[in-house]
Amino acid sequence: MRMLWTETNRTGLTALIACGAALSLSCAGSLKGLPVDKEGRCFPCTSEACDEPLEITTLGAAGYVFVRGSDTIVVDPFFSNPSLLRVGLHLTIESDRETVLEYMPDLPSASAILVGHTHYDHLLDVPIVAREKAPNATIYASETGKNILSAFGLHTEPLDGEKVTEVKVSERVIFRAVPSEHAPHLLGHTLMEGEYDEPQTKPPRSAFDWRGGPTFAFAIDFLASDGTTDFRVLVHDSAARPGVGLPPADLERARIRVAIPCVASFSQVDNYPATLIARFAPDYIVFGHWEDFFTPYSQSYEKVRTVRLTDVAGFMKVVSDLTDAPSTLPLPGSKIRIARDCPISPAAPEQSR
Repeated sequence: MRMLWTETNRTGLTALIACGAALSLSCAGSLKGLPVDKEGRCFPCTSEACDEPLEITTLGAAGYVFVRGSDTIVVDPFFSNPSLLRVGLHLTIESDRETVLEYMPDLPSASAILVGHTHYDHLLDVPIVAREKAPNATIYASETGKNILSAFGLHTEPLDGEKVTEVKVSERVIFRAVPSEHAPHLLGHTLMEGEYDEPQTKPPRSAFDWRGGPTFAFAIDFLASDGTTDFRVLVHDSAARPGVGLPPADLERARIRVAIPCVASFSQVDNYPATLIARFAPDYIVFGHWEDFFTPYSQSYEKVRTVRLTDVAGFMKVVSDLTDAPSTLPLPGSKIRIARDCPISPAAPEQSR
């Protein structure tokens, strides 16, 4: 069927050209001068306080592995990093199996893979991770994610894009998928928008075929033996407008131990992450989605670059002006270990060269 050429088409094409040109002319930034934590962080505590710490492995982009005791949760694993040329020219992109298998840890005990939205840099590598690295995990994603993953023969539990979905994935882990939104990429325009309403028979071909669908923030609770919350982690895989993507009031009784705000595109929305920090006063902040994902994946300080069109240092200053909570800019692959009931007083991070 012939597509009618409308004003909407023209507006979308203009936005695409403008964004593509800006990305093409921009460069991924150096880590020089940024306080990158190359090995991660560990908080010294008494032996009692260090019982069953929470360990966070940062995978890069918006990807994380959370481990607490025998419980393991994966969020948005991504390693393939197709080039800007392939993405911008709508060329075919595929998961880089060799890179995924090299860098993704084996997680046979993982109970869940959470997908915040379905752009390629959040979902592309999930099929390989689910089959070969976390084969016992249940995938949770939007209806769009479920319909995309049906092309890979994978079962997905759908999340409601209109209301908070609560899921108990084990006796000691509960997560809430909180409806959120994706910040514009540039000049008020968000690329790769849209949904899939029906199961797909073929995987998406180009980056723009990986439609974003609804976006979620995740509040993940790791519970004590009596069912109370020991650790609450709030993960944002996209910046959002004030008040969007935040847990509702009835979930605010447990403090947020760790907040993971999204650095990419933060300047495209107002007051991010000021509302999050003001409302919840998190104990600890991990800066997420700050690396360039158009360059080959690496966990080497010399090879990692910052995301384009984003002032990472500026984001960190915004946060430091809002809170005295310790924060970290972790190199992909690094581990952060946080003890239960431990006053947080880490040493200053190693200053990068």
